[in-house]
Amino acid sequence: RQGQLEFLLKALSKINGPLIVGGDFNTWGTSYLEKSFFAAAERAGFSWEANDNRATFSMVGAPVRLDYLLFRKGDGLHRTLAMTLSSINRPVMISDHDPIYSRFQLIPK
Repeated sequence: RQGQLEFLLKALSKINGPLIVGGDFNTWGTSYLEKSFFAAAERAGFSWEANDNRATFSMVGAPVRLDYLLFRKGDGLHRTLAMTLSSINRPVMISDHDPIYSRFQLIPK
């Protein structure tokens, strides 16, 4: 996974301007993988700060957070709201992961 992240971050470094990347990054807990994942994202200029850090998936009955929205903060992009929507609040299940709802504000340089 670390190699995939490094490949992704290298490709994204060639894109200019505000950038948001989201997905199931399969990292959770305080594992080495999670720490190295966020360290690499941070070195590439990405942030993942959130208003909540609730689980987005239940693995064998244990809730874990696997899904994140990463964004480049240095490009004038600021997250104003982020929350995980519980599956019990959704009338239709389209995924086995709970969605993340975020709002961003672009502040020109």
